[in-house]
Amino acid sequence: MHSLLFGFFLALTLVATIDGALNLSSNERPRIPVQEGEIPWDPPPVELACPQGFFSLGDSCYAVFDEDSYMLWWDDAQTFCGSLAAGGRLVELETAEELALVKNHLLESDYDCGDHSWYWIGGDEIGDTNTFKWASSGQMIDASDWYPGEPNNSGSGDAIFLACPAPYNWQWIDWGKLNSRRPICEAPPIEV
Repeated sequence: MHSLLFGFFLALTLVATIDGALNLSSNERPRIPVQEGEIPWDPPPVELACPQGFFSLGDSCYAVFDEDSYMLWWDDAQTFCGSLAAGGRLVELETAEELALVKNHLLESDYDCGDHSWYWIGGDEIGDTNTFKWASSGQMIDASDWYPGEPNNSGSGDAIFLACPAPYNWQWIDWGKLNSRRPICEAPPIEV
């Protein structure tokens, strides 16, 4: 019993000493001392940049390949974009804002718009339904910019390309994947 009382008073003395040393009220938690202006738990800001060969628009990075040497079937274009950067893919214009941003960039730039200047994007037909999804995410396409009368191809498993020359002005057309078009790629920004 004597040692039990001794232990109790020793514990009380320790608590009082620690509380006094830390200058805490009984309801206050101990804090780590920090110098003024220093916040140790905030990480430094992360700097992001586009992968080499891509340009920044909004929150993503893009690359337009407008030379004939980049004419590829749709599946090959998807693979090509994936080889350029981590997360690379044919561009997927998932929101009305992104669609407008990219289309305005294309309209204001001097990419090749000669005859047959067509560019694959990441839209993929579901069967023979004229219903399209984005290939990498599987998300149904909500925002679109179809050329009047499109989609209209009677084939199954079509993909979407942007037709540059007038009267199309970068609007969407569905077409078989085994046709050669140029890719427009998208990739997420990377930490530098």
